[in-house]
Amino acid sequence: MSTIQDLIHRMLPDGTGLDPDLPASWDACPFWPPDLFAVAGRMVELGSVHTRPWMYAAPGSQGHAALTSRDARRFEIVGRRRRLKGRSIYIDLLWSRLIRAFGETPVAALADTANATHAELQKIVVKLMCIADEACAGMGFGVDDTSGDVAIAAYGAMAMHMRQRQGKVPLPYLPHSFCIQVPDHAACVLPKTRLPSVGCTLRALSRNVALLPPAGIVRAPWLPSAGMADGLLQDDDRLNLLVVPYPYRANGHILQPVTTTTPGTARYFCVDFESYTIPGSTGNVKEAAEALSRLIRRAEDEIGTIHGVLFPEYAMPPTIARWLSRHVASNHPGLELFVTGSLARANSSASLVSNLAMTAHYDQGRLLRRWSQNKHHRWKLDGDQIRRYHLGHALDVNDEWWESIDVDQRTCNFSVVRNGLSLAVLICEDLARMDPVMPVIHAVGPSLVVALLMDGPQLEARWPGRYATALAEDPGSSVLTITSTALIRRSASAPGPQVVGLWKEPGGRARELHIGPEDLGLALSLARLPRQEITLDGRRRTVPGGCLSLVSARPVAADQ
Repeated sequence: MSTIQDLIHRMLPDGTGLDPDLPASWDACPFWPPDLFAVAGRMVELGSVHTRPWMYAAPGSQGHAALTSRDARRFEIVGRRRRLKGRSIYIDLLWSRLIRAFGETPVAALADTANATHAELQKIVVKLMCIADEACAGMGFGVDDTSGDVAIAAYGAMAMHMRQRQGKVPLPYLPHSFCIQVPDHAACVLPKTRLPSVGCTLRALSRNVALLPPAGIVRAPWLPSAGMADGLLQDDDRLNLLVVPYPYRANGHILQPVTTTTPGTARYFCVDFESYTIPGSTGNVKEAAEALSRLIRRAEDEIGTIHGVLFPEYAMPPTIARWLSRHVASNHPGLELFVTGSLARANSSASLVSNLAMTAHYDQGRLLRRWSQNKHHRWKLDGDQIRRYHLGHALDVNDEWWESIDVDQRTCNFSVVRNGLSLAVLICEDLARMDPVMPVIHAVGPSLVVALLMDGPQLEARWPGRYATALAEDPGSSVLTITSTALIRRSASAPGPQVVGLWKEPGGRARELHIGPEDLGLALSLARLPRQEITLDGRRRTVPGGCLSLVSARPVAADQ
């Protein structure tokens, strides 16, 4: 029967000592708070300890071990002391009690609701988890004079990782875990930016860091861009985005069947970039870059400096995306973020292509970081969809057709776009499927989720609206879905306003984002609003700019 000691040894295989030359020992409490958070959090999770009545009941009303506001205050004080001054005697005493009194206790005791002794064990692991969470405050973002040693050490490690310096890395599992002694095949710990206001879940028990599954299930890199390595991280209260719903039009060859040699197998289709048409364009890349620059300038006439440009799913090949982003960033020094859907092979020997979300961060025209993320689930087309987009001449309406893409290498990137704000990008079906990414999204709680779609109009009543609403409630992210006008035009019976995007923020109504028939973009201005957060154990705080709210949405027309 597995014991608490066995679990600790599995989570910390090399012990908790700081000297690697000494034999492994687990007597001392893990010095690095994310390691302690991972171990204690896993115990809380295994026993569903966060659901106990004493987590919320008034002292004495539900028997033994009720948590009180005094406990929550102690978590904050002890966590702050550890964050600022190193070791804490109180934390060491809790760990010693865990090891000495409960080391031989079966792991099953974490789920026991009847035994008073086991209730003490459960309360110890909750205390350790909450204190470790408080000790990690500020980790993963920029630092200032008030930052503690944990946040400063993490900041330095991230800067080294970004610059790809050689030598020993202080945090060996970056960028997908901030742990040192807990290996990434056991668990991962990342910063978090949103605390859910609903639900009784483990993730509602922490407000600074999140416990994630092992990296083998899904890798979730934390990507501190926007100049963090050089101290360039901004605190602006506005984030202005330009949505470019390209391709604007596509002919009847946009989806093509993929030939298979085995009879009776599933039917597959692919996207043909050659079917895209640009109004008034010869298809020259330089001409497209100049047209995009003009569009950015017109958007800036509406809402001010554009910080990010967003294209939907399957917008362009990767070579064009890289060239276009460099060209535009060099001509618009205020641009920080360039996101687009693309399509490419992982390597020359790959049999399938990958449907990608490509992201690049810039500062004053200088590339800081670029990365891509595969789509995790294939699009399935049925006869109704084929008819809706008038593609029955290319795809048999009597069959079901699957998107011909590689769904390996499952990753969900979290990028820092402002101090205290993070961004996650999803591709179409990934917004609607629970596994493997949604548990990670719910745990980290990105400030903004952008879903790149190749879809019809983004109406609140359609499927993107349902899933955007769910994310706005838990974890409390603001959600933006965007699509091209190509399939909207192919499905529309008459010209008129085109709903190319949908916005949903916590506590607000969904907003359908329209452009006119002749418009080529949509300028969005997002403001940072304060948000009150309360953990399950009663720790409260007001996050000054914790919520992104849409304050302006203006269509952008082509040059007259």
